[in-house]
Amino acid sequence: MGQVIHYQDDIFLIDSLIGFVADAANLEADADILGETVLSVIQQADRAFRTIRELVLANSHLVDRNEYLMLLGRAAATMADALPKLLAADSAFSGLLQSKADDLRAVSRAHRGFVQEIQALLDTTSPDTANLDDHVSGDELSELLRE
Repeated sequence: MGQVIHYQDDIFLIDSLIGFVADAANLEADADILGETVLSVIQQADRAFRTIRELVLANSHLVDRNEYLMLLGRAAATMADALPKLLAADSAFSGLLQSKADDLRAVSRAHRGFVQEIQALLDTTSPDTANLDDHVSGDELSELLRE
């Protein structure tokens, strides 16, 4: 019997982990208190992201595959943007993360590559909607404009 994968829930949680990393990059939290946690979350989020990305890419028959790819692309872009900020000299975490700086730069480059790969895949599968930016559907717009 096959395992049921809850793609949307998994992607949501991965995005939440990556959001935590982005928050750490944008805030002035104490590295003494949260540094090891931030590093651990980066590693876990990257590992989980790679796993779910491979599962989505391997299953071309998923009904919501393009949506999952767009969500993964946004998460990858967030991770790729956050890691250089954490490694910057003025970051509270830079000293703690220097021993892992090469690995973290590689993770950032890989996520930037994932963004490009996902964008290219979306361009070929659905060129009309292949944009990682947020969109508001006609129904959502009507709901928003209703008084």
